[in-house]
Amino acid sequence: MIPQWEALTRLVISAAEILPGIRTQPWDVALTADGPVLLEVNYGGDLNLAQLAHSAGVLDERYTEHLARCSYRSRALQEAEREPSRKSRPVISTFPSSVN
Repeated sequence: MIPQWEALTRLVISAAEILPGIRTQPWDVALTADGPVLLEVNYGGDLNLAQLAHSAGVLDERYTEHLARCSYRSRALQEAEREPSRKSRPVISTFPSSVN
């Protein structure tokens, strides 16, 4: 359980609205006695730590929908759309449902 989670998410969501051009915003937040404080936002971010910690990928349905809303198309997806492949599609692993 993360302390001050509701206040933290409200703060980050309101701050994210100021930077609409950055579609994926990993925020660094400090939890203080006076409440959460924003330290910085990163452009794009690094998903390696979360994947290593949970031994699972992050490309679940929710994140795939987010990428689609942001008009993101991976190079592999773009190539697949141009040329049909006979290879089977890769298995996509996800975070356990308990991870926010």
